Amino acid sequence: MNRLYSFLVILLTPFVRLVYPYRLKGRAALPDGGAIICANHSSNMDPVILAIIFGPRNYMTFMAKIELFRIPVLGWLIKKLGAIPVDRGSSDIEALRRSINVLKEGHKLMLFPEGTRVSEDDAVAAKTGAVRLASRHNVPIVPVFISRDKRPFRRYDVCIGEPIVLGKLKHADYPAASEHLMERIAAMNPEKL
Repeated sequence: MNRLYSFLVILLTPFVRLVYPYRLKGRAALPDGGAIICANHSSNMDPVILAIIFGPRNYMTFMAKIELFRIPVLGWLIKKLGAIPVDRGSSDIEALRRSINVLKEGHKLMLFPEGTRVSEDDAVAAKTGAVRLASRHNVPIVPVFISRDKRPFRRYDVCIGEPIVLGKLKHADYPAASEHLMERIAAMNPEKL
């Protein structure tokens, strides 16, 4: 357990719930042990919101683009919080190794399959990293939908879906499985139900 992570989650929870009030559905869907939490990504607030929703007892190791670690203060903070830097322009073996260790230790790994923030009008092919890790290391993926339209003092939705168990996939199956994951996440949007 990362004490700084727990402290900041507890400290920020009242502020986030006041300024960014959310409606939560599906909290009971979070499994015990190692799992990959996958959410759509549209705002810099998304990682904070997810940490608050899952709470200090469900410590998550976030994967974050390496550029964030180069920003003064923010870089130091996310490193102390245990985030894993990812060089998106290469096959980042160190990030992969650290991610595998997180899952083997029975912890939660949080990543955004889109690989970047995406507005409602944009379409981005999902990266295959989440389904690769889940398939190879036999851990479930927990899909999470976060409303893209998050404005201060306006309620928005967060939906946690049932865990997805992929089983062993072949390399050729990864792109389709990744797209299916993003479709499952998008299908939880209450505005489309």
